[in-house]
Amino acid sequence: MSASRDQADTAVRYLNPDGPRDDNVQTVLGEFSDVLTLGESPGDTKEDYKKRRARVAAEHHLTIFDGRDEDGGVGAWDLERNGFTTAEAPEPAADFSDRRMLAKHYVPRVLELVRQTFDASRAFSAGFQTRTEATGRGTSQASYARFAHSDYGPEAEPQLRRILFHRYGFSEAEAQNCELCCVGFWAPIDRPAYQDPLCLLDAASFDPENLSEQSIRLLYSGLSLGSLNRDRAIEERIPVPAGDVPGLAPIYRPDHQWRYIPDMTPEQALIFKQYDWREGVASRVCFHNSFRDRFHEDWEDCPGRRSIEVRVFLTF
Repeated sequence: MSASRDQADTAVRYLNPDGPRDDNVQTVLGEFSDVLTLGESPGDTKEDYKKRRARVAAEHHLTIFDGRDEDGGVGAWDLERNGFTTAEAPEPAADFSDRRMLAKHYVPRVLELVRQTFDASRAFSAGFQTRTEATGRGTSQASYARFAHSDYGPEAEPQLRRILFHRYGFSEAEAQNCELCCVGFWAPIDRPAYQDPLCLLDAASFDPENLSEQSIRLLYSGLSLGSLNRDRAIEERIPVPAGDVPGLAPIYRPDHQWRYIPDMTPEQALIFKQYDWREGVASRVCFHNSFRDRFHEDWEDCPGRRSIEVRVFLTF
């Protein structure tokens, strides 16, 4: 096994639980109160973004642990104990910049992999995105994750049940009574993720039945747009992550356990819970983020991270 790559004293950005909250925030799917709103406006500079971020976020220094160094290595990661696991990535796409090709060929392979991993009945895409060094450390929504969060929270459930009936042909009884889980899939593309790797917060750090006191509800202002999914009725609209309904962000605690895979290759994939609505599960949500891996900071020409993520919702 390679030498441990634990990253001690690493800055992890969390949202500030004492930051300003908004009441009566309207999205196309409803009105929400007591939420923290984020967002970048067209024309904002990096300085504008940094000032806005400083009002709602704070850095905390923790160790991010090398998952290979644990008993059993990353293969011992368990969805119910940790909230995440690893898998062999599907056959890569011929061109990861071709969204039509991804939707037609690659995403279905991801859906089947995630469905089998959870032993679910059916799997549906809730959207996908590629990220590259071109925008990775910028201020756009295509940038790498910049604070700990999950894209969905408990309030997405009613809309997901509506689209099962209106969009995917479930009977009303099936749509209302099946079990639901939203899942994140993440993998490097083109080359290993030497920089800005994804890290995951061990779900054992949380009480799955007491998340409201351990997390903040957040919305990205500007992402819930009537122009999105214009060809679909509201009842068929897949919720925009943290745009139509609130996502979640963890409240910092010094005992949080973050884990990652150093220099993760395109042959590897991470599968983790965005939010699990099923009763009696041991883990309900897996918060995620990216961080600067200092191991390669002296590699002058170290290539930037390229990755793909697919959001999947499952029925059981």
